[in-house]
Amino acid sequence: MQKKLGAGNTTGVTAVVLLLLTSTKPIAGAVAAGDNAAAFEVLCDLISLAKSQPAGPKLESDSTSAYEELLKLNSTLSPKEWTDKFVDNANAKTYHQAVPPKITDPGNWKELWPDWVKAVEAVAKEENMDEIKKMNLANLNPRQLETTTVTVRQLAEEARELRKERAGLAGDLKLADDDTIRKQLNKAAFGDENTGQVTPAAAKVFSSASQTYTAACSTTGAAQKATAVLAAAACLCVKDHTDNEAQYCGKSAKLTATWTTASATIPDTAVTEPAAFWKAKAAPTLTSGSLQSKLEAVTRLIRVSTNAAILGTSETGTCTGKDTAGVCVSVTDGAQGKSPDASTFTWGATLKTLADNLRKKEETVKKAKQLDEKIQQLKARAFKTTIHTNIVKAGTADAKDQPAQDASQTSHVKADCKKHNNSKTKF
Repeated sequence: MQKKLGAGNTTGVTAVVLLLLTSTKPIAGAVAAGDNAAAFEVLCDLISLAKSQPAGPKLESDSTSAYEELLKLNSTLSPKEWTDKFVDNANAKTYHQAVPPKITDPGNWKELWPDWVKAVEAVAKEENMDEIKKMNLANLNPRQLETTTVTVRQLAEEARELRKERAGLAGDLKLADDDTIRKQLNKAAFGDENTGQVTPAAAKVFSSASQTYTAACSTTGAAQKATAVLAAAACLCVKDHTDNEAQYCGKSAKLTATWTTASATIPDTAVTEPAAFWKAKAAPTLTSGSLQSKLEAVTRLIRVSTNAAILGTSETGTCTGKDTAGVCVSVTDGAQGKSPDASTFTWGATLKTLADNLRKKEETVKKAKQLDEKIQQLKARAFKTTIHTNIVKAGTADAKDQPAQDASQTSHVKADCKKHNNSKTKF
């Protein structure tokens, strides 16, 4: 039979009552140690990335040399009356670097002239002509030379169009260069738009170090104060001077310095201590996919309370730095009429822009590489045009000894020559 609680048990009852009354934290509904560990980890990932100062995608291919060689071959095959147009002073061996006034520009010469004159000048000075000399153009009979000239000219025109398309990619190829990547990562992580390792400070990661915890960590989207990743981490890991919890971000991120959250001063230790937990990792090439995945990890941890987008833990929908309310960073209107994501926060928006530019750069690099390969293939084809004609010549003494079927070919070549004699496609 159960024994009733009587006078003899007053000591035990008193002890229980005293324990309840002297507890420093509510039994339930309080932010506890480790509650922000998951959010801290995703922020750690972004800080470590910034510290590693990675490089971005690179374009390794280049078709400039192939294109210039093709134009030199085309110039070599061009008649003297054409190449003479580029000569300024034959004795001084100088050349018109732009369309001279005496020549009427049919519409596109101004754009093409620099490449043309460079090729003409290189041929005249016999610069790097070894590959062209190996073609033995002087050994071709007139018909073979005419065929080769038309073929090379057509290939040069195709290459020119591809080079024009390639040149149009120049702007996007400048996106997300290494310097920009490193600056933007440091800006997002530390509020410091410099490259290399930067020194964290409260006045950098927050818009101002002269504000209370709530004013700094909980604002509207247009008036965000915690503008860097490290500021968000400081809001999540804060060791308030009253509740004295040091492990909101987990046991591995135990803080020693306190932050008087009601004071209008954010101590540097509030940001320098969390920053010390992160080390720079190996710096692989940064891709849009890897950066986007880190942002998606942030998005998955954002919670919504009414209209507020909250990263961290809040019992009341507010961020006060107190375990009884919320230890978090929030954008109070971040979920108003929309689903919040990492870009809801200022630092997340900076990183999203970087991820978008990385994606565009990657796509452009791929396209430029494809164009370079096509131009290189055209150049290779052009330099093989004499292989067949030389084989044919080896068995014939003169052009008139060519097989009868070449008559139709000659007609075709002449038609092509007439077509390409037009000044717009001459060279």
